[in-house]
Amino acid sequence: MNAWAGLVLWGEATGDRRLRDLGMFLLTSEIASINQYWFDLDRQVLAPEYGKPFASMVFGGKYAYNTWWTQEPRQIFGINLLPITPASTYLGVNPDYIRKVVAALPGEVKAYQKRGLSDGTPADIWQDVVASYAALGDPDAGFALWNRKGSVEGGETRSRTLYWLSSLKEMGTPDFSVTADTPLYSVFKDKNGVRTYLAYNARSAPVKVTFSSGKSVDVPPRSLVRTR
Repeated sequence: MNAWAGLVLWGEATGDRRLRDLGMFLLTSEIASINQYWFDLDRQVLAPEYGKPFASMVFGGKYAYNTWWTQEPRQIFGINLLPITPASTYLGVNPDYIRKVVAALPGEVKAYQKRGLSDGTPADIWQDVVASYAALGDPDAGFALWNRKGSVEGGETRSRTLYWLSSLKEMGTPDFSVTADTPLYSVFKDKNGVRTYLAYNARSAPVKVTFSSGKSVDVPPRSLVRTR
């Protein structure tokens, strides 16, 4: 996901439409694959006896709930989410699923610890990643999970986590019912149903972005515009 999002950005920034479109094809195909085979959002892949809400490893002939280095649940959980970037908003497509798997995580951790498998893992490992993901389903819940003085994932920063959580708390969760005529946009909706529109112009000339809701906005060169 990180690679394909970068390809879209590079194509837009350089005016290479074919490269941008390749990135969009790969990005959207990857999202569909993740939602189908890793998260199984429509419950068509993971067998009932599997007993887990997602897979962290998907092979040609099997899926598994594990990592290469540990069986610790928060890392099994988080490896499907890293890295958290603006492109990660696709993870918010099913808020109910997010709330369900986040709520189940403490129980998974407790069961793991009861098996005597604790290997010196920090008590709050990847808490910033879990909070960032939880906020896509419920911004207040995500903020409540985050400890700003707690552990920080190796590729993460406290400032980015704070910015992410604060933005979702203010704007609400991603609204996928609205599309736009540019690849670099996002729409969010708060609890009152108020939408916030974001559009980024990576080009050297101004563009007019039109959303499927009828909203339109003029975006200056190499600028991010936010409006309601």
